[in-house]
Amino acid sequence: QYLFSLVSSVLKQENELVLQAVSELDEKSVAIDYALQRLQELLYDAFMLKYGLPLKHFKSFPSDLTKLLENIEVEVVLNFFNELVSLDEILAKTSNKKIVFKTHLISIALKKVSKKKIETDATSDTKHLQSWVTFTEGVCKVVDPILYSMLSQSELKEFDVEKKIVHVVTLKKFVMFQDLFIEQKLSYQGHLERCFGSGAVLFVDFQKEDKRRQVVRTKTVANSKPTLKQQEKEKMLATSSVKFDISDEKKWKVTRSLLKHFGGTLFEIIKDTHE
Repeated sequence: QYLFSLVSSVLKQENELVLQAVSELDEKSVAIDYALQRLQELLYDAFMLKYGLPLKHFKSFPSDLTKLLENIEVEVVLNFFNELVSLDEILAKTSNKKIVFKTHLISIALKKVSKKKIETDATSDTKHLQSWVTFTEGVCKVVDPILYSMLSQSELKEFDVEKKIVHVVTLKKFVMFQDLFIEQKLSYQGHLERCFGSGAVLFVDFQKEDKRRQVVRTKTVANSKPTLKQQEKEKMLATSSVKFDISDEKKWKVTRSLLKHFGGTLFEIIKDTHE
C-alpha cells in the first residue's frame, strides 16, 4: 500500500505528498534495494495496465491508482520507470543509499513540475504573440494609416497577465508620432481588450532599431563612390547654398524634429539671379 501511495503522489506531481511518503520511509524496516526493485516492478505493471495487458508482479492495483493511470500519458509512466532504472547505478556507487534514494525520488517529482511549468510558460507566450498578431490585423481599418504602420512594425515584448499591460517595442523613429497612440486610443481599445482581456493597457517602448536601414546605410558608405554628377551637385550646393539658423524651436519645430530623428545637414537654396 505504501508503494502505491508513493507512485501515485509522484504521478500526480503533488510535492507535499511525495515529501510525506519519502519521510515515512524511515519508519519502514525495508531494504532500499528491495524497495527500489518493487517500485520498478510496480511501474512495469502500470505500463502493462495502460496497454490492457495482465499484471506480472502485482495481483491488482488500487482503484484510485488505476483511474489515475487511465488519465495520464504512457510516456509519463515510462519516464518514471527509466528514472528508477538509472537509480540502480547511482545506488551502486554510494554507501548512504537511503538518503540518495529519497533525494532522487523528490527530484523526479520536482523535475516533472518544472518541465510542466516551462511548457505552460511557452504555451502562454505563443498564445500572447498570436493575440498581438490578431490585434494588429483587426485595427487595420479603424486607425490612421500611420498608426497602423507603427503597430504592424511593433513587436510584443511582454504581456503582464495580472496588470493587463501589453508591452510592445517599436522603432525609434516613430517617437515623433507617439501622440497618435493617445489620440486614437478609442479606435483600437476595443480590439485590444478583445485580444488581451478587459482592462488591457497598451504600453509602447520606442527602442527598436531599424536593422534594414542600418544595413543599407552601411553598404552605401562602404561600397559606393560618388559619381561625376554627384560631385557636381555637391560642388553646386557648396557654392549656391548657405546654412541658416533654426534655433527658434517654435518656428522650426517640424524641421528640428526631422533633423533629430533622421540626421543630415539643412541648406537653403539661393536662386542664382545672374544671367
